[in-house]
Amino acid sequence: MNRPLQPQGRQLWKSLSEAGLVDPGPEEFPQRIKDAKRAVVEGLDKLFKLETDIEERRSAARCLGTLRTLETKLNPNPDSPSTNKRQ
Repeated sequence: MNRPLQPQGRQLWKSLSEAGLVDPGPEEFPQRIKDAKRAVVEGLDKLFKLETDIEERRSAARCLGTLRTLETKLNPNPDSPSTNKRQ
């Protein structure tokens, strides 16, 4: 049975989570995926401006594809009115 965390426990969990030492809860995955996609797109923009090696761009594109797959697995019905919200 899960008990609510006390303030010290929440702070500890937050610190561990920010350090990447604990797994996020499933409710955090959609936002983390969006954040990761945003970071990859920003990185791609920089790669195009710097005219870097094509392999770096391909790697970033594969990363976006993987993140899209994760989104689809988390939300298999994207056309559902309750889940089709724009950010």
